[in-house]
Amino acid sequence: MIKITHSLYLLFLFTACNGVSFAQVEEREMDPVFQMEDFVVTASRFGQALSELSPSVSVFSNKTIEEGLYLNVRDVLNQIPGVYLAANGGMGKVTSMFTRGSESNHTAILLNGRRLPTGFSGQYDLGQLSLSNVGSIEVVRGDNSSLYGGAIGGVVNIRSDFATGGLKQKLKLEVGSDNAKFLNYNYGISNDRVNASFAINSANTDGYQENSAFDRDSANLYFIYALNESVDLDFQYLNYSTSLGVRGSLFDYKGDLQPPSNEVNKTKAYMYSPGVSFNISDSSNLKVTANFSKNELTAVETNTYDEFDSDYNLTGRVLNSDKLFVEDIECLEATYDFKYNENMKSIVGILYEKRKYQESPIDVFGISGISNFEVSYDTKSLFTNSIYRIDSLSELEFGGRVDSFSNNFDTSKSGSIKYSKSLNNEVNTRIHAKYSYGKNPPDLLILAYGDSYNFFLSDADIQLETIRSNEIGFKTDIGGHELGFVYFDNFINNLSTAPYGLNGYERVLVDSSQTGSESYLSGKLADKVQYSISYSYLDAKDDEGNQLIRRPKHKWMLSVSRAFTDLNIGLNVTKVSGLLDSGDVELEDYSVARIFGTYTVNDSCSFHFRLENALDEEHSFLKGYPAPPRQGYVGMTYNF
Repeated sequence: MIKITHSLYLLFLFTACNGVSFAQVEEREMDPVFQMEDFVVTASRFGQALSELSPSVSVFSNKTIEEGLYLNVRDVLNQIPGVYLAANGGMGKVTSMFTRGSESNHTAILLNGRRLPTGFSGQYDLGQLSLSNVGSIEVVRGDNSSLYGGAIGGVVNIRSDFATGGLKQKLKLEVGSDNAKFLNYNYGISNDRVNASFAINSANTDGYQENSAFDRDSANLYFIYALNESVDLDFQYLNYSTSLGVRGSLFDYKGDLQPPSNEVNKTKAYMYSPGVSFNISDSSNLKVTANFSKNELTAVETNTYDEFDSDYNLTGRVLNSDKLFVEDIECLEATYDFKYNENMKSIVGILYEKRKYQESPIDVFGISGISNFEVSYDTKSLFTNSIYRIDSLSELEFGGRVDSFSNNFDTSKSGSIKYSKSLNNEVNTRIHAKYSYGKNPPDLLILAYGDSYNFFLSDADIQLETIRSNEIGFKTDIGGHELGFVYFDNFINNLSTAPYGLNGYERVLVDSSQTGSESYLSGKLADKVQYSISYSYLDAKDDEGNQLIRRPKHKWMLSVSRAFTDLNIGLNVTKVSGLLDSGDVELEDYSVARIFGTYTVNDSCSFHFRLENALDEEHSFLKGYPAPPRQGYVGMTYNF
């Protein structure tokens, strides 16, 4: 009820400002970075055209997201080469993200440049993030820790939608399999000084298994106001609340079929972030941003479970493992970007961040299998990035970062250097080579497994995860078709993992290597036929030569869409092979197809459908967690 009240209050605020915002004021052009989809701001923190970027950068525009009828951020990321998502079932379930073979907490996920609350075990609640108020999604694969601390796997930047002149509103409704119902309302307004967007979203489904129901309500607001010619104010707000039934694995530790769990996970998360930007001159800008986020996960009605020794003899029974997990982050960041001349530009930034994690039992039965712990650390960072244009065809980009941590982490130093060159004046072919060195604090929950939850007081064997990365690639325009290729070779040392042993989860450190390639071809087959084909290869191993789990060796993707006069239809096909899970279990190869289409009645109204897992293929992303069967959905969109 409180959450809905907050959403209605924000909507009322927009409506109240509507009359004021269209008052006659001196015309002032908004920053084109926020309105032009072919500009990307994530890769270097500067606005860059897509033609200037390496093929390691993928962008899903608002048009692509809407035509593809994707429902969640997870659905979009599934279409990115070099990225594999492993979900514990259907909608809303815990989802791990492996970018180029790295861990889930190695990829930073941002909302308009602000880091989202990471959630339980650093996995960003990927299965629960909606596309409400999303204008585009930028994905930069590979080590970017010098620009975004800890992002040794990559960066995902979700950029908000914007009105492009006047007022726009949109209502989208959808129903489908398993009693699914989705509603999304968008409100956008813009004029000479204001550009703002707001959305509320509701989603619920009974799920395709027992105790797999999912409910989500969310609100998302982004607001930019030009105070005068030199000062811009902006504000970001995100709130979501979910309830999720946890079915659990189909099999127990012996491989026997087990009954479903009664567990329910409830998540409440928010982020609010004010910012101010000072246009000091035509060649320099200062921006200060504060970011406050919190994520609360409550796990209730967890099943009683048994403990066994190495001979599978019952040694004890835990009556309750209900818990509350809380993540609390406060961050202040200031960046100053400037141009030396026409050939060189730089950005310098400082950051202060406080992270606090707490896990506590909910003692319904009086006996709990969860220990109470609280850990925290502060980070002070200094970072810089520069682009130097050597000549009209080539440029050099280099950056560095220093992170100073409180408690037991050593000071971290990261850096990168990239050279890129166009092979002709028409920029039809562009090559690049990059080397980077980065560090990342281990996932705190993994650190908590072992001898002591108060590890900052007792555990001296805490090392930062370190990556050394090499990357080369090219992209070229072949008569309206774009061909891209990237080869990478990464080494991640001191990787913290928590495999399940005889005494439960035990933290271990491993060294690993990730070698692979990503290639794609996209363009038009005909005037109204768009296509994209990609292939990703990954060889991810530990220091003993064993393949890392949940990182497939091969991933193929095909997307085709055809536009008619009033109808647009499309097809996505994904094939995955060479996938291992815990216990060196080899999972079956699978191919998943989805079909979607939109019929436009007029400028205001359209109807759509989508068919997920159209071939009804039985497969698993993880051992014991079957993926959803064929599911169908229909809906309508009304613009006014």
